Amino acid sequence: MARLMRRNVGFAAAVAGLLAVGGCSLFGSGRAEVLPSQSFRGPPMGLASTNKVHVVTMKAPHPGWRLEFDRAEEAAGPTRLLMSVRRPDPTLVYTRQIVDMSAATTVDADEPAEVYARIIEHDARRSGVPYERVLLGAGPE
Repeated sequence: MARLMRRNVGFAAAVAGLLAVGGCSLFGSGRAEVLPSQSFRGPPMGLASTNKVHVVTMKAPHPGWRLEFDRAEEAAGPTRLLMSVRRPDPTLVYTRQIVDMSAATTVDADEPAEVYARIIEHDARRSGVPYERVLLGAGPE
């Protein structure tokens, strides 16, 4: 019994050490990586507002694209709206038509905000790809 308790205490200490060293980044709550002075090169995006929150819009070249709101991040200036744009699944066929997409955020409509986005593969995890600032209303350069 005493050996089992020592083993559990050792395990708890190891977990506490990992949390202390890794911090919150183990759970994805760290600050997002944003590329300096680069603008997003993807489908054209915009920022609209409902009565309550900001809504990010996108004109996708076809229905295979997806727009996802990752999170809002407080910054020195406007709040950053972090978005992921997923590429279409290459094994599927899509009709060529412009599709208006939108994703509601959690940021109040009266708060200033800037949109940051990244393009990821259709089946990729969200972590690891940096965000780029979106020039609203601009398409790929």
